Amino acid sequence: MTSLINIIRRSENTRLVTFRTITYGESNASLIRHSGGYLLFDVTTSIPHTLSADDAAHVRRYADTQDPSDLLASPTVAPLIESGALFATDAARKVHRKSDRLRLQDVVVQIAYGCNLKCTYCYADEGEYGGGKQIMMSTETAERVVDFAFEHRGSSSLGFAILGGEPLLNQRCLRHFVEYASERGHRDGVEVEFSITTNGIGINEELLTFFDTYKIAVRLSMDGTKDINDRYRINNKGGGTYDAVNLKYGAALKESPVKFQVRASYFGEHGDRLLDQARTMVEELGYDDIKMDFIWGVDGTLGEVTPHNLDLTLNGIDHLSTWFEKKVIDESFDWRNFNPYSKYMGRLVQKPVATNIYMEEDKGDLVAGGSILENSGVECGAGINVISVSASGEIYTCHRTEGNPKFKMGDVFSGVDSSFIKYWSDNWRLTHPEADCSRCWARFVCLGGCPAFGVYRKDNPMQNDPIRCQLRRQFIANSIILHAKLEQRLEPSNDTEGQSVTP
Repeated sequence: MTSLINIIRRSENTRLVTFRTITYGESNASLIRHSGGYLLFDVTTSIPHTLSADDAAHVRRYADTQDPSDLLASPTVAPLIESGALFATDAARKVHRKSDRLRLQDVVVQIAYGCNLKCTYCYADEGEYGGGKQIMMSTETAERVVDFAFEHRGSSSLGFAILGGEPLLNQRCLRHFVEYASERGHRDGVEVEFSITTNGIGINEELLTFFDTYKIAVRLSMDGTKDINDRYRINNKGGGTYDAVNLKYGAALKESPVKFQVRASYFGEHGDRLLDQARTMVEELGYDDIKMDFIWGVDGTLGEVTPHNLDLTLNGIDHLSTWFEKKVIDESFDWRNFNPYSKYMGRLVQKPVATNIYMEEDKGDLVAGGSILENSGVECGAGINVISVSASGEIYTCHRTEGNPKFKMGDVFSGVDSSFIKYWSDNWRLTHPEADCSRCWARFVCLGGCPAFGVYRKDNPMQNDPIRCQLRRQFIANSIILHAKLEQRLEPSNDTEGQSVTP
């Protein structure tokens, strides 16, 4: 841990964006330094306040001395504290509603345990999830998955995310599943949405028509530049897949009416090339909806972020963010179309309270809960609002824990073990002592992060990994800066020093 902390501190001297936690009483904020100046981000309200260099100096001095007079000497900060706009209590954002049953909004469906590629970083063991053999979901199991989801739904809509392995290996089941779920939704008056994550190999006009007919959103997996993609995303013969995926299948998607997104991975050893990957996808290949994230491997996985390449990667995030800011502000690129910025900026706008969507049992009425961000326990609602179902019908807390017997909740035939419901309902990462989230300045934008990473690293979904947390905070800090700049463009005055940036 010490070496990691030292690396972080050394790298702050050269980083474009830095942040420092400022604790005052029982609350905290983050002093964010960027090329345009300083922001003091209030944790509870998720509102950044623009500071002058002198204001920032007062805040830094207070952080060193913990003498309130140093902080209150700032003519900008002092009135914000007095008015309650800064360092306010966050009690209102700690409402954790418990759930006594599954209240599903999204179901991940693994219709194919198997893949036609051999990606080096695949967390699913080439799509077989550690089972050592390919398994294709039957149409009978597919129907039971749909019925189970409807029986345990917790909102007026249901989303089905179709994954594998490679789901296009099981097209017969894919078609039957979508048709059956659509019919059930029409019959029950429930809005049903579909997405499919695929490497794209095998997409043809017939499939594109099917996707369009049922409004199936496609996530096409590829990894940016040709050399990076072809190092990690290889076929069964060891060859690269960049040309086939982008020049044939990606091109077909672009020419079709199907809504699709490109899903790419970042790699720690190429932390200085995050911008190269993004520019290739957006500017060279012409993709306009991107989701990028770091790989999910266990220790030793090729391409993972480690203490040795963390500094490289954090600086890579800053350079990527500088490019993205220019695309958004100068070229009107829609920030909603580039994740993780879209995720974090969306939360800055929505300010979701961390509660779960649920149904009132006595009336049978849906209670308006907002979005899946308002969940019980974890960021994504895993184990309560979201489950993953294997090709044979087993239920896991999420697709990242598929194949791990400790996180098998049951199956769609016999139901779930109630102890899992109690666990996910009782344990909230934002306040759980093992997660170490309660004092983090990014907690209400991060919402605790992904529990599956705790499973990978510590076999404990309530524990966090310091490297993963640092990566998320760097993206969040840059998202706050961009969000503030966009809001300041709407301000009537050009003099923004001391102003609150409110959505």
